[in-house]
Amino acid sequence: MASRKAASAKADWRTVFRQSIARSLVIAAALALAAFTLFFALALLTYDSTDAALNTAAGGSAANWMGHAGAWFADLGLSVGGAPIALLVPLFGIMAWRLWAAEPQPYWLRQLAYCFAGILLVGMGAELWSPASGSPMPAGWGGLLALLAGSAITPLFALAGDPAAALIRFGTILLPRPMRRAPPIWSSA
Repeated sequence: MASRKAASAKADWRTVFRQSIARSLVIAAALALAAFTLFFALALLTYDSTDAALNTAAGGSAANWMGHAGAWFADLGLSVGGAPIALLVPLFGIMAWRLWAAEPQPYWLRQLAYCFAGILLVGMGAELWSPASGSPMPAGWGGLLALLAGSAITPLFALAGDPAAALIRFGTILLPRPMRRAPPIWSSA
């Protein structure tokens, strides 16, 4: 029985080169998303309503640690989503980690949609609990979207009377929950 030397598989260098370029771009995207997540988190944490931004015409240097760009991002985010806009920070961090670790994330658009729905619901609860009149945020605690949704719901409370309005308001804050259990955002499926 004669032994035969196995034929060596010739590596297709073009395929390997394409795969390495694709992986390098994914790593660059992960680093960019992680840097933006850190930037956005610090911009939100160091938000100052007196900085020159979307809702404030002020001069001088920004008190925000991320400078004028951070003041603008924080003001825009807090104007649209209010304090619940901070829920985007952990989601962006998880997405950046998944990109770095080469984990597939086929449902990232659905995760973003769920996060924005959660931002709206938490913001609406904050708006109904504490209206925007005394808030340090640009558009109240819930942001512009919750301000509009809360303004549409609030006249209905007046029709119910005082004690019933308080119960309906409390129920409106607590009731919006998903009808079926969704997979957590950190799961890979």
